[in-house]
Amino acid sequence: MSDIFLSYERRDLDRVKVLAAALESQGWSVFFDLTIPPGNNWRKFIEKEIDKCRCMVVAWSTYSVDSHWVCEEADIGRQRKILVPLFLDQVRPPLGFVSIQAANLVGWHGKTDSLGYLALCREVTKGLSKNKWNKL
Repeated sequence: MSDIFLSYERRDLDRVKVLAAALESQGWSVFFDLTIPPGNNWRKFIEKEIDKCRCMVVAWSTYSVDSHWVCEEADIGRQRKILVPLFLDQVRPPLGFVSIQAANLVGWHGKTDSLGYLALCREVTKGLSKNKWNKL
């Protein structure tokens, strides 16, 4: 089980790797689909990670707002009240997520002292402290 489930669209992988490394540097465990061990059923593995994560970070981008998978994962995070969204690009989130405040990481290049990243970390910290145990 990971502290954070990181939902993103594959075309944003380079930016998400930087984000995952920054979050891990805070001492949090981060799951994203590149960490699925070979030989596992990816669909079941992801479902288990979503069910057990304590916080879901969703990266909204030009690509992810149109991704069925990202929207479905974000919807589960919203239902579980563990969703912490962020913007990688200046986009409008999909219907159902517009009114949820997102951290602004537009143009972010990994600086851990940037305002957007610090805001993200504050919300992740709050979410993780509220969800010390899996509450599915």
